[in-house]
Amino acid sequence: MATVQELRAKAYAAGNLRSTQQQTVSRQGTIIVIEPANPQVVYVPVYSPMVVYGNWWYPAYPPVVIYPYPPSAFVMAGVITFGSDRGCYRWNHWWATGTGGTDTSMST
Repeated sequence: MATVQELRAKAYAAGNLRSTQQQTVSRQGTIIVIEPANPQVVYVPVYSPMVVYGNWWYPAYPPVVIYPYPPSAFVMAGVITFGSDRGCYRWNHWWATGTGGTDTSMST
């Protein structure tokens, strides 16, 4: 928790940690408290640590930034899932009948 407070102090000193519509920032001595402005809604911040905290003090291991997926990723996931589902259905149907999906039985 000490490292979290150090990072918050760096961001606060740089002017990058302040109260907004989504969060309230307050200082209680040396402790910096960040709380949601509306307790019913929690926002997950996305930011570049190099911008917020400044130069990283251990350059051999810089922080990793993970951004949320773009909407196109969800569309592609749906296309791939639907396509593979249809392919499995067709293959399974061929396998069950042994005729590629057509019934060639003859009545005598």
